[in-house]
Amino acid sequence: MKILTLISLLAFSVAAHAQQQIAEEQAQKILAQDNDSVALFKGAAVGVDLFGLARYKFGSYGNAEASLRINLKDTFFPIFELGYGMCDHTNDETNISYKSKAPYFRVGCDYNMLRNKHQGNRLYAGVRFGYTKFKYDVETHNPIVDPVWGGEELYFNESGISSRAAWGEIGLGFEAQIISGFHMGWSLHYKRKFTAKSTKIASPWYIPGYGNNRDTQWGLNYSLIFDLHL
Repeated sequence: MKILTLISLLAFSVAAHAQQQIAEEQAQKILAQDNDSVALFKGAAVGVDLFGLARYKFGSYGNAEASLRINLKDTFFPIFELGYGMCDHTNDETNISYKSKAPYFRVGCDYNMLRNKHQGNRLYAGVRFGYTKFKYDVETHNPIVDPVWGGEELYFNESGISSRAAWGEIGLGFEAQIISGFHMGWSLHYKRKFTAKSTKIASPWYIPGYGNNRDTQWGLNYSLIFDLHL
């Protein structure tokens, strides 16, 4: 009797495990069929960043930025970002002022990492390439003395110094659907400078779209995104 009971329990366990495997395989097939049935082009969206404007209002530099994004199967999101960077900064120690206003752009792609990709919310990772060509002004408010040779005290004032810069970014972001066709979201970007042109006169303190002229930089966006029904 005990042997029959053990055999029955074993058979039941094997059957349950087999049914579970079949159910999982069917669920995966349904998910795959669902993905296959989704159209490649799912529309487009435009976005506006609010964080860059707030940063400029309360700090010495910031930007106005808008984006155009294409939705491919709710999975891949090629994106083009166009912005206008602004800087009006005076170094407290050296009393040297830097000013610049110029456009910039970024191109890249985001990937939706959620398993259910067709819901309203999105968790994504992305990459970007950024470029800008700009001019900047440098002005000293106190006389400068050569720290090595000394000599006459001079004032330095140069306007329209030309420069250009390129950089790459990797980022993470989350978007929440507020109502149909409207999302709000945060994104955090790690930036790596590829190149930035300097001159014998000065180096740019600020790079539009990138931030302070350092090898690496962090960026934050808070965006309003509106779906376009094309």
